[in-house]
Order: sequence, then structure tokens, then C-alpha cells
Amino acid sequence: MYCPVLRGHLIRQMGFAPDDADDCVQSFVAQKVLGKNALSRADAARGRFRVFLLRAFRNFAIGEIRRRRARGRAAMHEGALRLDEVPEIAAVGGRLGHALDVEWARRIMALAIERMGRECAEKGRSDLWEIFSCRVLEPALAHAPIPPYESLVRRFGFQSPSQASNLLITAKRMFRRALAATVRDTVGDEVQVEEEIRELKAILAG
Repeated sequence: MYCPVLRGHLIRQMGFAPDDADDCVQSFVAQKVLGKNALSRADAARGRFRVFLLRAFRNFAIGEIRRRRARGRAAMHEGALRLDEVPEIAAVGGRLGHALDVEWARRIMALAIERMGRECAEKGRSDLWEIFSCRVLEPALAHAPIPPYESLVRRFGFQSPSQASNLLITAKRMFRRALAATVRDTVGDEVQVEEEIRELKAILAG
């Protein structure tokens, strides 16, 4: 679940070429996670596992930037971090830590959307998926206008705008369950599920 987040962050925020991002993530897993068993140092009493892992990866990636530039490699685009920016980011987190949080929040949301899509398909509830896509996903992800219920009645053959509205309420509840199930795969208990969902909302709202 975390590897696509780490890879995406390297490409979009730190200027790595895709192949180099793959190499960096694989090196982190091999050297730190497997080689040095870094995850054994995670302590739930000191904070979320996500924060621990992303901080460890951030520090590893900064070291990788330094090593690459010491070797004179130019595999990063012109928007990549400058070397003189790295010490400040390493010390206070700043833009780098927030960007990793955003990558993680987007990944969780994408997995939750996929989970809901599968559930709708398995249960034969294309009506829920269609209205959720039109009224929630497309406006949120593609900045599409929110269609009025009357147009959805004509488009999908609903009986009335009230029926369409009720279906959307059901669809939103289904997505909320899918989101909770996705988050539950990443935390230790039910209390943390709700805390993590609140934090994800805050990250995305920002």
C-alpha cells in the first residue's frame, strides 16, 4: 500500500525520473525495511506507523539526493529540490512532510473508491455507482459540474428526483464504509480508524 505513495512522491515532489524513483523505493525496502529491520523501531505509543515510515523514507530519499548529486547525476527535472533546500527540509519536515501526507491521503481515497466500485459491481448496484460518480467523484476529481437530480432522472431512468437523492445518500454511506475498511487495513484499532479518517479529511481539505 505504501510503495506507490513513496514512488509518486519522489516523482512529483522531489524530481526523480520514474525509473530512478523505482530504484530508490526498492533500495529503501531492501536496505532499511528488510536489511536493517527499521520497522521494528516503530512504537504505537509515539505516533502512527504512517508517520514513522514516511519520516524514515524522507530521510532516506534526502540522502539519496545527496548521493546522486555527489556523483553528478542529472536524472531530475528542473523543478526538483535544490541541494541548499535539503538541510532545512530534513530538519523541520515542511513541504516534504506535507507532500507525503497528501500522497498518502490520495492513495487511501483511490483504494476506497476501487473498493466501492467492486462492491457495486458484485451486488449489481450500478445505480449507486453511477449517481455517486456523477454527483461526487467527477466534480471532486475532474472539476465537472454537479448535475441536477432532474437530469439524472432522465439519464438513468430513476422514478423521481427524490429517488435519485435517496440513492445518493445510500451511495455515500457505502463509500464511507469502503473508506473505513481501507483505513482499517492500515491502523491498529477502531478508534484509530476514526482518527485517521478525520486526519485524511483535513489533509485533503488543505
